[in-house]
Amino acid sequence: MNSLEACLILQSIPGMGMHRCVKLVSHFGSAEAVFESSYKDWEAVEGLGQQLCNSLKKWQLHRSKIESQIELLQKHKVQTLFFGTTDYPKPLSFCSDAPLVLFYRGNVTFKKRKLISIVGTRRNTPPRKRFL
Repeated sequence: MNSLEACLILQSIPGMGMHRCVKLVSHFGSAEAVFESSYKDWEAVEGLGQQLCNSLKKWQLHRSKIESQIELLQKHKVQTLFFGTTDYPKPLSFCSDAPLVLFYRGNVTFKKRKLISIVGTRRNTPPRKRFL
């Protein structure tokens, strides 16, 4: 299993959420290491709980879900940056819900760039639409 597969499987587990994904990757050192760990190791992670440990135990059931995603990424030559790697934007890594994977095309470097964040709602309300 490679990093991309591990991250996509981890994110596809119901109830996992980004916060827990980041917590697991930080705890075990990589997404792949999460799946190389035992049930007992998972239980030791604070806030995971028995239900999610049971879901992690059945992680192979989610492998088929990610195959089409990986094919699409390869087809469109999409590249990835993984949480915890040196190229991952440091300011983003401090967010509790930082994505495990950033997808991009082309050349990207965050080291000497000014960064901005845009925060907004997913559902625009009618009063807000008047301002757009």
